[in-house]
Amino acid sequence: GGSLRVARTDRGEPSWRERAVQFADREAKYALGADWYLRRWPIPEGSLDVGIDGSASYLHSAEAALRLPPLFAPHAKLVLVLSDPVTRAARLWRGDRPFA
Repeated sequence: GGSLRVARTDRGEPSWRERAVQFADREAKYALGADWYLRRWPIPEGSLDVGIDGSASYLHSAEAALRLPPLFAPHAKLVLVLSDPVTRAARLWRGDRPFA
């Protein structure tokens, strides 16, 4: 097996806030086009690197459900990371908002 590495943008490793692109469920960003979106993660062909979009709103967005499959199918893998709701609520209450 190979190793899994996250592709870096030209500014270095993006923060989680920068990874939350909100492309597929925000009309203004979707209007920028798929090329704009995919340039966020320049991955050389044949590379094992991956791009990560941390947009949590895709999980409940009808627009994202319709827009993302044609862009990536059949090559995309969906990884869903859910946090403990009590821990997340405590983080939000403290003001530590990595996904806000």
